[in-house]
Amino acid sequence: MRKLKELTQDDLDAITYFLTNTAENKLSQHVSSKEVIDQSILTDISYENEELNVDLKINVDVDALSNLSQEDIQNVVDESYEKLDVFIDENYRE
Repeated sequence: MRKLKELTQDDLDAITYFLTNTAENKLSQHVSSKEVIDQSILTDISYENEELNVDLKINVDVDALSNLSQEDIQNVVDESYEKLDVFIDENYRE
């Protein structure tokens, strides 16, 4: 695996934006926006000592008729991380 380049604040912002949008898009594939009462997608990204740490949390409140499960939400998180890995490999590796 190639080494991660030194990241700037703009890079971290771009990574955060990519991850948040990816999670939103993946979530919309699992649940209709009509079923969502409230949602929050929280990303926590830090870069210290040449190490990138990324945490993604998705909280979704849906109506009683929705079939969205915690497993679905975890799948969205996992799929978003997979897409992020590719994005980082393509844009931020030396």
